[in-house]
Amino acid sequence: MMAYIRAERYEDAISTFEDLDYETLNAQLLLVASYAHAGRQEEARTAAARVLESHPDFRVSGRLALSIRKPRKSICAMACARLVCLSELV
Repeated sequence: MMAYIRAERYEDAISTFEDLDYETLNAQLLLVASYAHAGRQEEARTAAARVLESHPDFRVSGRLALSIRKPRKSICAMACARLVCLSELV
């Protein structure tokens, strides 16, 4: 899945995430980012709402701070940035 995202093959990433039905926070954030990058804004908003519902303490600022300390987490930081763009959910 990460390979699809890095290759900007967002529809393939979405299909994989949906098929596997991941529930981890990282997987949910990556799905949000993939939807948004693929231009599927309504699905991105729905997925972002699920993130906040299942992880009520989630904060974009905390995730971005983690990505600065651990650059390998930059893909999740991209997802967080997408969540910021969906500002009514943050």
